[in-house]
Amino acid sequence: IIKKQNFTQQAKISDEGLNEFTGLKQLHYLNLAGSMVTDKGLQQLVGMSELRHLGLGAEGQAEGRDRP
Repeated sequence: IIKKQNFTQQAKISDEGLNEFTGLKQLHYLNLAGSMVTDKGLQQLVGMSELRHLGLGAEGQAEGRDRP
């Protein structure tokens, strides 16, 4: 079970690529800092109920959004 994924600008994750993660229902941590994901792409994460941290800051920052 994958519970943590960390991607930065080098991975060049886009809205289309984010679709690959929607099946990882037990993912707790996802860092997309510096990625090309837009608000529209983030809508794909709505059903990921176990996601507790979503990093959206600039590359190299640990900024993220934690869910209680």
